[in-house]
Amino acid sequence: MATWNDRLLTAAVAAALATAAVPAAGAATRGTGSAVQQVGSASWAAVATTAGSAPYGSGPLTLPFGAQATQDILFNVVNTGAVTLRGLTYSVSMANVNGNSNVTLFACVGGTFDATAYTCPSPGVLTTIVQSTGPTATAAVTQTGLYPATAGSSIQLLGEYNKSVPPPSNLTGTVGVSVSSDTQVRVGQTTNG
Repeated sequence: MATWNDRLLTAAVAAALATAAVPAAGAATRGTGSAVQQVGSASWAAVATTAGSAPYGSGPLTLPFGAQATQDILFNVVNTGAVTLRGLTYSVSMANVNGNSNVTLFACVGGTFDATAYTCPSPGVLTTIVQSTGPTATAAVTQTGLYPATAGSSIQLLGEYNKSVPPPSNLTGTVGVSVSSDTQVRVGQTTNG
């Protein structure tokens, strides 16, 4: 009767002979492989501008209420980044104002401003974004229609001074737009892989 060690030895010799007896042409090819996962990056950015097409400029936009002797100024906010935005922050401030006045930024959500009457006709909904009585006021927005979500897209906003503007005057409003990485972080996605 064979012992346990004899059986192990027999199995080992049989295995060695089996692998040695396979001709090279019939042997499985052993190879190595590797895969590379490409990692991409993208940028997010937005700018307030009166330009209808690029170049849009950069930095804050000055709304010259006094120089234009108007209470209402339409302007655009453009997503100048390479990815869809999930929100942004508006800031507005005023300079050279008379007491108890303010500048308000409005969006016409779901509609388009009437550029002559400065109204938001149906089906649009006039929506206040932020208002300043002089010092800088800010508002972070994530509601659809209050910012240009898709890369390359734009929305039109209305800057409105709530009093008569005596010409000539140096009354101005300043609009800033910023995109925080805190609101833009996304879970990684694999594409084509």
